[in-house]
Amino acid sequence: MDLIKNKICRITGSYINPKHPETQNEIAEIKQKEAQKIKEEKKIAEQRKLENEYSRYIQQCEYIGFKRNTDKMGECVLKMYDTEIKLAQLNVQQRRANSSDVLTNMYLLNEGLKLLNPPQPRSLNCQARPFGTFMNIYCN
Repeated sequence: MDLIKNKICRITGSYINPKHPETQNEIAEIKQKEAQKIKEEKKIAEQRKLENEYSRYIQQCEYIGFKRNTDKMGECVLKMYDTEIKLAQLNVQQRRANSSDVLTNMYLLNEGLKLLNPPQPRSLNCQARPFGTFMNIYCN
């Protein structure tokens, strides 16, 4: 009995049972933390993007002559943002109209090509073969 007490025990490896409820809870917590971290990083990236966009508007408004941290500056920034959104919407509508026009033009071009190059009749290869007193004609 005394021999066992004096021995040093070292753990050289361990096994984690992924099906154990405690392990599943830990895995779920880790996944939740990772998802939350990714969500926060996306939120920070979106805020930086928005800050960069607003700083661009602020620089443009300053160039026009507005002073920082004034109501007029805020109105200028909002007006620039609103104008840019409207322009983007107009561009989308124009692209849709243009794509419709392109399809129409492609159809008309295809029909015009058909008129200029009508389909040629297939050439037939025919042979006449006697069959008794009759003559049979075979065409490919």
